[in-house]
Amino acid sequence: MRTIRPTISTAARRGAIAAALLAAAFVSVQASSTAAPSAAESLGSVPAEVKEFITGGELLVELRDVYGLDASGERGTDFTDETETGEISRVFAWTDDYLAGIETEDVVRLLNEWIVPILVDDEPVGLATVWIQPETVLPELALFVPDRELALALSEVPDAAALVHDEGADAWFALQDETLTPLVAGRSGLESPAPLADVAIVPPADDAGEASTTSTGIPIAAGAVVLLLAAIALALLLPSRLGPARRARLAAAVPREAATREAAPAEGGSAAAGLRREQSLTRTGRQIKRALEREELAAERPAAKPGAARLGRMLKQRRSR
Repeated sequence: MRTIRPTISTAARRGAIAAALLAAAFVSVQASSTAAPSAAESLGSVPAEVKEFITGGELLVELRDVYGLDASGERGTDFTDETETGEISRVFAWTDDYLAGIETEDVVRLLNEWIVPILVDDEPVGLATVWIQPETVLPELALFVPDRELALALSEVPDAAALVHDEGADAWFALQDETLTPLVAGRSGLESPAPLADVAIVPPADDAGEASTTSTGIPIAAGAVVLLLAAIALALLLPSRLGPARRARLAAAVPREAATREAAPAEGGSAAAGLRREQSLTRTGRQIKRALEREELAAERPAAKPGAARLGRMLKQRRSR
């Protein structure tokens, strides 16, 4: 184990190693696909700059800043001066062709990730993931998982094996000579070493296909239309003995309620569209009300006597002579 001694890198040193780090990163990516990595491939996969970041104190500084104890001292991890790091391992992942079931010799690929167990007072407290930041081309802390069991499981990866992170099964494997050994079984169901050809690999979930937008605007609009039609039918079927005021109130009540519901935009909908629908329903309600009032006035007007229309025309003709 190595004790971390906090140090602060100068800007000059960072600038001097940037070019070398970029070259090392791209060289490792060019050789990223392999069938079953040999000892030579695994052993050369930790750039010197990444190792210096982890063991030279910068990792401890970032761990304390991001995941250390908060002001209350109750949340976070207490990274004391006795914080140590375990063995550094490069992380591999399954290739896209292998996940798709396409016959290929390249079953794993290198990732821009290195994991290292973190120990405090000789006790494992979690697992840190380091990556090379593409913009600055410098190592940075990417993630810290405060999981003691995970740190223990990944503390002794065989030197000649590739450490494979299987995201689909949330598992970690050691792949060596076409043999897959579960370090963290996850949902893989694998409990002991087995030939790679006999293991069913679970592809990771497609997050892009999970997001779907379902608008509730159509059901709300349909409900408003049904309420409006019910109001019209109710107004037409009301018995004539109801007074004009009562009939108008009944006819206008339902459209008003429909307009109120329609005006509230659905989640993710447009407030302007809801306002336009409200105004349209309000105008329709007023038209129904005026039609009912005209009907009531016509019903209450005294009926014309037989022949009254003909007599009126005759009187009009006489006046014009």
